[in-house]
Amino acid sequence: MSQTTLKLSVLATLLLLAGGISAQADETFTVRIENVSADNALKLSNGKAEPVGVAPVLYVVHTDRGPLFTAGQPDRGKGLEALAEDGPTGPLEKSLKGQPGIVHVGAADTPVGASSSGDIWPGQAFEFKVTAKPG
Repeated sequence: MSQTTLKLSVLATLLLLAGGISAQADETFTVRIENVSADNALKLSNGKAEPVGVAPVLYVVHTDRGPLFTAGQPDRGKGLEALAEDGPTGPLEKSLKGQPGIVHVGAADTPVGASSSGDIWPGQAFEFKVTAKPG
């Protein structure tokens, strides 16, 4: 086999493989964030111990660097500070939707099996699904 034929065969194989990859169906992943802390994880100054809750979760798929904050710079006033201090995902989620470089933004604010939103406590979890293309 000549080098030209070999190169064409390799190129055809690569194109077939690439075509097969792009034709693959999207994959859906379930992301689970579980509070695995102990019931007495937070040691108080009075000697008592309490459980630690995890606030609702905001997730962002983006193409830009630093869509939420810039290290060493003040909060941008879009809802990140409120999320960090009090846990509401809504203001930041709303401010990010439709912004350049933001592919998708979502939140998980209801613990698995619960009927209303809130923090997750030891043994509880948040779950959300993300769909992505292979590669």
